[in-house]
Amino acid sequence: MQTEKGQAIEDESMKIIDSEIGSHHYDKHEWPIVRRVIHATADFDFARDNKIVFHKNAISNGIEALRNGCNIIVDVDGVLGGLNKKNLKDFTG
Repeated sequence: MQTEKGQAIEDESMKIIDSEIGSHHYDKHEWPIVRRVIHATADFDFARDNKIVFHKNAISNGIEALRNGCNIIVDVDGVLGGLNKKNLKDFTG
């Protein structure tokens, strides 16, 4: 469950990341993923020098898989923080 204070902290963290990185070559679908990686690792280098490379169909294929009911298998509990009833419903999970 995300609290208002927790959401405010996350929002401020994302603003700091955007400010620190500035312009980048990631598109509007890739950048939220890269930004989340930076947020989780506190490593700004992920946004520099093509450290994260996306296959041209990676995001659209991932979204399609989720919409088709594909299972999500992870090895860390931290992923649970990104899963909530609303985004599970959005992807029919």
